[in-house]
Amino acid sequence: MKSILAILGGMNIAPDAVSDLVKMIEQKKETHALKKDETPWADAVEGWLSTQTSKETRRKYKRRIWQFYDWVTKNRHEVVVVGDVTREDAEEYVKFLETEFPSASTKKNYFWCVKSMFSHQKENSGQQNGQQPVINPFYKVREPKAGRKDRQTTKKKHEVLVRREVDAIIANAHSDDAKAFLTLLYFFALRNAEACRIEGRHLQYVYGEGNKEHIILSGLQVKGKEGDNIIGEGHIVQRKVYQKRAIDVLAPYCGTDGFLFTGSRGKDHIGVRTGFNWVKRAAIAAEIRKYATVVKSKDGGERQKDTTHVSPHWLRHACASVLRHNGASIESISEFLGHASVKITHVYLHADPEMSAKTDY
Repeated sequence: MKSILAILGGMNIAPDAVSDLVKMIEQKKETHALKKDETPWADAVEGWLSTQTSKETRRKYKRRIWQFYDWVTKNRHEVVVVGDVTREDAEEYVKFLETEFPSASTKKNYFWCVKSMFSHQKENSGQQNGQQPVINPFYKVREPKAGRKDRQTTKKKHEVLVRREVDAIIANAHSDDAKAFLTLLYFFALRNAEACRIEGRHLQYVYGEGNKEHIILSGLQVKGKEGDNIIGEGHIVQRKVYQKRAIDVLAPYCGTDGFLFTGSRGKDHIGVRTGFNWVKRAAIAAEIRKYATVVKSKDGGERQKDTTHVSPHWLRHACASVLRHNGASIESISEFLGHASVKITHVYLHADPEMSAKTDY
């Protein structure tokens, strides 16, 4: 601080301006010196995060909330408590999201994450000590708008994978574990988080019923809310697979001890990000929906990198579309996928009729 004052003293700057600048620097230092756990938001954030069941979800939502906290603190030039956030702050944050993030889904994810935290705080504040509840500043505030580029991207993401593309993705898996992981996602229509924490005891190889070999999946715990398209706490719907190409891949994993896919330390299951990367890597190797993007290199320049729109959930959607194409009823598909409502299943059945007629499922 003394060095800054010495520099300013040698310049033709009014003393009042120097004083204001010093105050602003001190205030900024004080604001950023606070650790997240020591801020007025710590209890509110932890209380809200405790309602989320997934460890990965809590970690992601925590980043979103603290990003909003940093934005409010910087925008208001002061440390703000949860109850002091206004509707004007919420509307300004929406404008910030619209200019900062190109993806429509990212904008909405940040928006609904922060809004959910304030809704939880409003419901729980003042219940024990009789205080007036915190007002949700995001109530009736419009969510971020999607531009033309966002709508085009969303449309592309809703294309369905056909069988030859799925086979190519699975065939290009970089390891046996990755191949088994992709097979589970597609043939059992699992979500990414479910496939990551599956254990050997959940898979049973059966040879019978008219000399037909098959694999049964049962007993996998699923936690979540019906509104999140996940069954409530309990066991996943029992699923059977008779396809030989799936049995050949998964048979060695049936009945094994512990998690099928362990992390780098070998103690816990892999994370959802690892599963996401396995799918991306296989899709790029198979050149399915691949495109080039520009990223920053370590030396500060730019370079091209291959990526793909394909994600683990695409394989689940592809399974639903194949079942429908082969004549399965909406109700049976909904039960197989474990949906709480048939309305959710209709979202999965988005295959273009012309594509279905021209392409081999």
